[in-house]
Amino acid sequence: MKKKRASAFLPARAAASERRAAKEFDVKYGMRPAPGDATKSGEEYLATLPPALAGQVRAIAEGRRAFPTGMGLRSPQAQELVAAATQYDPTIDAANAATRAATRKDFTSGKAAQNLTSLNTAIGHLATLRQSARALNNTKLRAWNTVGNYLANETGDPRVRNFSIARQAVASELTRAFRGTGGSMTEVKDWENSINSADSPDQLEGAIQKATELLRSRLDAMQSQYQQGLGRSADVMQFLTPKNRQVLENLETGGTTERKTSDVFAGPPAGTAITPEDVKGWRYSPEREQKLLDYMHSPKATPEGFATMATDAAVA
Repeated sequence: MKKKRASAFLPARAAASERRAAKEFDVKYGMRPAPGDATKSGEEYLATLPPALAGQVRAIAEGRRAFPTGMGLRSPQAQELVAAATQYDPTIDAANAATRAATRKDFTSGKAAQNLTSLNTAIGHLATLRQSARALNNTKLRAWNTVGNYLANETGDPRVRNFSIARQAVASELTRAFRGTGGSMTEVKDWENSINSADSPDQLEGAIQKATELLRSRLDAMQSQYQQGLGRSADVMQFLTPKNRQVLENLETGGTTERKTSDVFAGPPAGTAITPEDVKGWRYSPEREQKLLDYMHSPKATPEGFATMATDAAVA
């Protein structure tokens, strides 16, 4: 009986010992209070921090910097950074910070990044396919289109060949983008087998719209995956280039991406130009400055890419 009673106290003693150890750790290595205005969180809190610290806090939240752990937490600077990061985003901790870093790496240099490259390429090819399909000048009669396209091809007309090349290019990139996604790959194969140069204009447009829907669904799925991996404070990553965002919108609405040369050189409409007074004293936000600096030091950076980012940030 005495032995049984003593064992009954073991779990309670273990719990008490753990509490004492935790208390001793907190006293010795306890986190500093969060700098800035601790009554706020998110972007409002970040605005109360010095720009350099705010940039590091955002880097942790977005997976661009490792979360301090272990011996690294003994540094007062690291403790302040952790306190600020958790004040900015209360959901972040050492465990999900590692997930955020892994997600960020995947979407910038891993398989997800390769997937995004295929999606961007497929969108460009799909726009070319639409132009090639419209250039066929098909009728509603498939039999007539078959004969007409055969004769055109035999006489050296490049339209049918251009259509076939564009169709194959779209199918190849869609296959790369959807590889390993199960049922979606079947949809890609079905799409490739269904579109034909003899189809009517409505059938061709319907097939292009179907491919556009496949692309959009994949983009949405990847956006969801990215946001889940990055957590509540996930930054808005631009999966498409500015040009391809416009191309995809035109594909979805049935519009065109063509612009007249005269429109390009005409400049902005009267009264819409920005004057020096409008932007006097203005500068980028710390977030945008950090993103521009990160891109500038990236091995994939190009002058054109940096100019595009800077221009987009200025317009925003």
